[in-house]
Amino acid sequence: MGDLMFSVQDKHVFISGGTRGIGRAVAESLCEHGAEVSVSGRSDVAMPMGISAYACDQSDEASVESTLAEITKKSGPLDTLVVNAGVTDEATPLSMTDCDAMELAWRTNTRGVAHFLKHAGEVLADEASIIVTSTPAANMVFPGYAAYGASKSGIDVLIKHAAMEYGARGVRANMINPGTILTDMQPEDDDESRICQVATCLRRMGRVEDLLGAYHFLASDASRYVTATTITVDGGWLGGVTQAAARRLVGE
Repeated sequence: MGDLMFSVQDKHVFISGGTRGIGRAVAESLCEHGAEVSVSGRSDVAMPMGISAYACDQSDEASVESTLAEITKKSGPLDTLVVNAGVTDEATPLSMTDCDAMELAWRTNTRGVAHFLKHAGEVLADEASIIVTSTPAANMVFPGYAAYGASKSGIDVLIKHAAMEYGARGVRANMINPGTILTDMQPEDDDESRICQVATCLRRMGRVEDLLGAYHFLASDASRYVTATTITVDGGWLGGVTQAAARRLVGE
């Protein structure tokens, strides 16, 4: 009974930003466990056998709507919609932030999520799951990430509205906040990665496999009474000041 609850067998899943990084790892894992998976990126990318790929720019509402319509016309309503695509930039002080870069972050990270949530009702099966990838930077200030953090902070409100509006159909909507995760976009030798060794309770940066359980849980029927909430997977970064960090701060 328990194993069946956590199963994603035959679930119809779509993942935006699923051609690289976290999104690709989630797509491959769900597919390996029996889900029918489609992904999108800004351009077509070769994916492993069994995963369909589409070109989609989530900052463009027409692109989002047409992609969702094409996928569901081919394979039927979605059981899980994962909105994972996002953009970031080099760490930059607010006083030096390029407003064009801030606008790009807003169009993709905030408005892009809104596009998917707006059209989700047209393509989701009853009792489906919406999962949005956000970041702890939406709730905690990380120096240099004003544009990124601001563009992600509005997602919390959007996901709660989606949970409220679609809840009558049994559809749930939640966020996952990954911490610093080693991917092709996040090196293991920059300042942020080194900070993880003292700032997280687990004393290390994360790996994509550390995230998969959270996505599997929210995609499965085991999470059928979980909605309008956030699962943070950050190794305890937001848990407080670690002893190692405290010693650094006081110069020991």
